[in-house]
Amino acid sequence: MAHLTLAKELGAPPPHGKPYSVIVPGSEKEGRSPIYRHHRFKDGPLKTLDPNVLTAHDMFENTGSVPTMTVENPC
Repeated sequence: MAHLTLAKELGAPPPHGKPYSVIVPGSEKEGRSPIYRHHRFKDGPLKTLDPNVLTAHDMFENTGSVPTMTVENPC
């Protein structure tokens, strides 16, 4: 499941001395703070971890294909 690998990679911290978030260029407005984004997605937000899940309905449909957790299979 590639999306689980991607989720794990995204959870990793940035290199030492680098910020966790970056300012979105052009988002600064007087009297407001700029918009910040995850350091790995400075060019645009993450749309999905799994390309097969793009909507809430896709998520609902996908839950039936996820293996059930049991004592023998604790995920």
